[in-house]
Amino acid sequence: MTRKLYWENPYQKEFQACIEKVRPSKTAGSKELLLDQTGFYPEGGGQPSDQGTLSGHRVTYVYLEDTSIWHVVTSSGEGLSAGDQVTGVLDWPRRFDHMQQHLGQHILSAVFDNSFDARTVGFHLGEQNVTIDLDKGPFTQNELDRVEEMANNIVFDNLEVLSSLVSDEGSQTNEIRLVNIPDHDICACSGTHPKATGEVGLIKILKSEAYKGGCRLTFLCGKRALAAYQHIHQQSQQAAASLSVGWPELSEAVKGLLQDNKQLAKENKDIHQQWSTLKRDHLLAEAQVFSGVPIVTMCDDAMEYKSLTFLANSFRQAPHCIALLGITNPSPRFVLLNNTNSPSVSMNEMLKESIHHIEGKGGGNAASAQGGGSRPEGLAPMLSEIRDAVIEKLK
Repeated sequence: MTRKLYWENPYQKEFQACIEKVRPSKTAGSKELLLDQTGFYPEGGGQPSDQGTLSGHRVTYVYLEDTSIWHVVTSSGEGLSAGDQVTGVLDWPRRFDHMQQHLGQHILSAVFDNSFDARTVGFHLGEQNVTIDLDKGPFTQNELDRVEEMANNIVFDNLEVLSSLVSDEGSQTNEIRLVNIPDHDICACSGTHPKATGEVGLIKILKSEAYKGGCRLTFLCGKRALAAYQHIHQQSQQAAASLSVGWPELSEAVKGLLQDNKQLAKENKDIHQQWSTLKRDHLLAEAQVFSGVPIVTMCDDAMEYKSLTFLANSFRQAPHCIALLGITNPSPRFVLLNNTNSPSVSMNEMLKESIHHIEGKGGGNAASAQGGGSRPEGLAPMLSEIRDAVIEKLK
């Protein structure tokens, strides 16, 4: 059984150990080491493993196998052999971050349990966020605010965090470690934690969402919470400056901006619809008529796709005409419309014969087809070929 120095003193940043076994790793350029003792926490209980170095070799992953703790190190050559003495150095910022997040989880879970009888059934400490899964919820914002305040009061009280080992009656080798925040929480946990709740620094709940009949809570603690606040504050200050308001007035300024944008979008839509009606009538007035059917052919190099869409919708309301509409910038796009109800004129069938001009894709039915391609220079020939085919069908 590997001696767990991280339980004895989670603040120990450097230690000495003897290599007991060496074996190949599944990771290329790495090997796995078994030590007689270690300060590296192995992955488990929702907490990622520690990282650091062993005599200068990078430790990328640590895991528990039965009662042995294996260290994956970036070394495929000589220098690490059974019997060698090595010096372990922890990536301390990573370790302390995990300690803050994990104890923050204990505190939050205790408050939800004591206040709402909501049990924690899952925990994940990720690189960016931390989550717990509760068997109840989701919770209202007022409830979350109340939990957040109670949890941070436990942090501010700077209570001592106690830990102890008890024997597992069902095993001769395993021990159970109890972590105790007096008057608030006691639970079995193998993770690493600070010696006092004050070292968590701050607990900030980010989100509560429905998950598997309960809820998933996303939160940050300590330096992660500070970094998140600094980022949010910086972004808010920049946004406020761009709107020429103070940071406290940002929310109202954004509401006003959204309202203005909504009104402008409505006005823009009205203008597009008016324009499309005028453009449609102009094209129909200039269209040639074959067998009593006006045929509009338009290949525009400047029109935007949004305008093409409005124009096509306008033509859908025009009775007894055929419209072959296309734009080339930045790439060829087209809409083919047949409002004649003629069974012999199928836009989709004619498109299949001519779309090779633009090396494109498209589809539809007899009354309507649309698509795009990659050869702008081929759009005009494609529309011209379809126009000729339509005329032949109308004859």
